[in-house]
Amino acid sequence: MVVEELSTWSVAPNMVFTLSLRNTFRVCPRGLFLVPFPVVQAAFLQGGVVKTFRCAAETYTSMTPSPYDFAELLCVFPDIRDTLHTASSRRFDPIDFARHGFALNAPADSWGDNHRRFIDDRCVGELSDDSLADHESAAPAWRAFACLALGCLLGLYQTERIIGLQFEAADAQLAGFMFLHSPVFETF
Repeated sequence: MVVEELSTWSVAPNMVFTLSLRNTFRVCPRGLFLVPFPVVQAAFLQGGVVKTFRCAAETYTSMTPSPYDFAELLCVFPDIRDTLHTASSRRFDPIDFARHGFALNAPADSWGDNHRRFIDDRCVGELSDDSLADHESAAPAWRAFACLALGCLLGLYQTERIIGLQFEAADAQLAGFMFLHSPVFETF
């Protein structure tokens, strides 16, 4: 389907985008594909502030769904937490959460020492008690979700559904996603 203009649409409860194009764009089942045209101007309302940007569009831009979805993972996090707490006496064990996340995307028996070391290194570094001290009582849930998400990413990488660069990008986005949803972790 080719459409000449796009007015306003909502992508999140508190975020509305307005996009004006000088030419055309195509709406495809897998996302929005912009065809080459001189200028794209977009504005979005976030937190009562209108933000506008313009950019030259020389090549096709694609907004395709990501193979990882932290929001979906956050929705099922309470159920996963309850399942893991029932199955083990270890509360919020990072490796348990990472292995569970890994098994969502790869055969559980392909979990290896390299995966465990990756999670252990994170738990000594940016997911250590000292690093998460500002989160106070939510620190165990914060660490558990991060390990669950990292496990998912490791599983996607193991099954070659993402490449190293995608893994790194998702890993970099994880902290921002968690800060955006930090009030949720206070409830665990």
